[in-house]
Amino acid sequence: MKKNPLKDGVLMISGILRPNAGKVTVKSVDIWTLNKDQLADFR
Repeated sequence: MKKNPLKDGVLMISGILRPNAGKVTVKSVDIWTLNKDQLADFR
């Protein structure tokens, strides 16, 4: 099965797929530092 980097990127930006390394920052906030409720609101 081929990896689709565009799909993976969209899933990471949307907060569904956690990256192996690095950060996902939206409006200067690392979305993986948000609690469960905040992440749900973000999505």
